[in-house]
Amino acid sequence: MEGCAQSRQITEALRLIAVNRQRRAALQLHRVQPYAQALTAIMARVQPQIVPKQQLSVIFASDMGLCNDYLSALRKAAFARVHGPSVIIGRKAAGWRLPDARVIARSSYALDVIVREITPQTAVQVLYTVKVNAMRYEPRLVRIWPLPPEKQTLLQEPCGLWQPLREQYLHASLQRCAWEAECSEHALRAMAMETASENAKQLIEELRRARHRQRQAQITREITEMSSMGAMDDE
Repeated sequence: MEGCAQSRQITEALRLIAVNRQRRAALQLHRVQPYAQALTAIMARVQPQIVPKQQLSVIFASDMGLCNDYLSALRKAAFARVHGPSVIIGRKAAGWRLPDARVIARSSYALDVIVREITPQTAVQVLYTVKVNAMRYEPRLVRIWPLPPEKQTLLQEPCGLWQPLREQYLHASLQRCAWEAECSEHALRAMAMETASENAKQLIEELRRARHRQRQAQITREITEMSSMGAMDDE
């Protein structure tokens, strides 16, 4: 029972850590989202028609486990929907063996390096986990480059604008996906640790009841033995 109590303390601590990290990730997502949306609107107006010659997939996984089916659902989606070269951010994906994939630990990756490797003729899609509702999270595959161009209404020549903005737009879009994936990961981990804590609590209660029944049975047996010995003495 002491081991179960210690396990419950650990899972409760992990739950609190996950909740705190989710809150911080949600705050960062709230900060970067308006900037990314504004860059997306601008890029759609100044970007010329681009015919991609190759494709790169960026997958946001995790460095840690203990988050329900977060990694398994992401792996299933990667094998079903990702084809060609890919960059997987999260060392837990090292065992996926996805063809033509490069795995980078989330603790050491740099979006600037990834963005510099993307040429204008490279189509970029991102696979990451998003929140559907309070209890459901699922992988989503979105294409962030090239954007479908809108009608150009700017007065100046757009060709001189989109090249400098492209890296900023890609960085902001990838950063937004990264924070959203991190929010989902920590939310699922908090849910998993809450379930583990409840299971440990129930197990502790069952063990306490079993010990209580065992003690009561032992007391009853001792009382019965003492009563039998007293009756024999009376005879």
